[in-house]
Formats: sequence, structure tokens, C-alpha cells
Amino acid sequence: MIADGVVKESDIHDPIHLDESEVLKKDVILRLENDPETKAKIVLYQKDSWYPWAEEEKPRRKTISIYDALFSLQQTMEVQS
Repeated sequence: MIADGVVKESDIHDPIHLDESEVLKKDVILRLENDPETKAKIVLYQKDSWYPWAEEEKPRRKTISIYDALFSLQQTMEVQS
């Protein structure tokens, strides 16, 4: 991965919790700027799938929020009566 330019040596670290069975393991930070193909796939997914879903989901989330507020109000009124 270093030779391919996907990972820089400064992004490779020993694991925080290392025991004897994991001596050869390393933590690696993968950065999108070093992997244009993956970055392009993520951008395409966001544009074609995630953003349309998020826009469609906004009214549902608003409705859930209103319901939650009304339910909390009802619970408070029941406790006080």
C-alpha cells in the first residue's frame, strides 16, 4: 500500500491495545485523497443515492420530532395530573 501511494508511512501505527498474538498487526489510516478511485465511488454514491434519500427522509424526521415533542408533553401532563 505504501508502494502504491495509497498509504503514507506516517499513517501506519502500532495498535493501541497490542498483545503477543498481534505483534505483526498495525493500525493504518486510509485517506480518500490518496485513493481517487474510492473517493470517486463515494462521491457518486452520495450524489445518486444518499442525497436523494436524505431529502426524502427530511419530512419523516420532522414528523418524528413533532410526535416526540407531543408525546413528551402528554407524558408531562399525565404526571402532573
